[in-house]
Amino acid sequence: IPMPGKGERANDNLDSLQQYTIPTRNQLETVGWQDYYVNGRTHWYCILSKYACETRNVDLIYEASLTHKNVVAVGISFSGKTTMLMQLACKMVGDIKLFLPSITVHEAKRIVNIINGRKAIVFIDNCCDDAYVIKLFMEQSNIRVVGFTNDYIFESAKHLFDGLSYKRMDVGELDLAEAQKEIGCEVALLVP
Repeated sequence: IPMPGKGERANDNLDSLQQYTIPTRNQLETVGWQDYYVNGRTHWYCILSKYACETRNVDLIYEASLTHKNVVAVGISFSGKTTMLMQLACKMVGDIKLFLPSITVHEAKRIVNIINGRKAIVFIDNCCDDAYVIKLFMEQSNIRVVGFTNDYIFESAKHLFDGLSYKRMDVGELDLAEAQKEIGCEVALLVP
């Protein structure tokens, strides 16, 4: 994938990537726990307020990200992938951390150009919706990638990653103990 030349967009700087940074709670509207548990609304306020318990998958993917530059987590729809990705974005340490819900290849090239060789971590939700985006980031030696995708979409796009180093992590449904833990977190929110 051809990249724009260094300095080609001289006016771009890290401040122009603010929309992709992990917010703080005071930058966000307040969202009740009911929106998360009843309405299924995944929102940064819910994550930063720890409405959802971290599952063992979060820890496993975090550990994998320490030894692998690129990690792709694959799971079924509505298995909590976006929640886990947001939890990982909060947990992982890096000077430049960007959360990318859905971007074009053109925008990905702009981001790579702005990062300009600095170390960064990108968290990409639905990363195989446009597999060329995650491929572009994986090809950069200075950028670590944590991507989440649906299993069937990954299967149709994985051939694009041939020759790239990445760790595939399968994200399954919650087991009984984790489901009980999650219910415990929800119940704890009810107690004043």
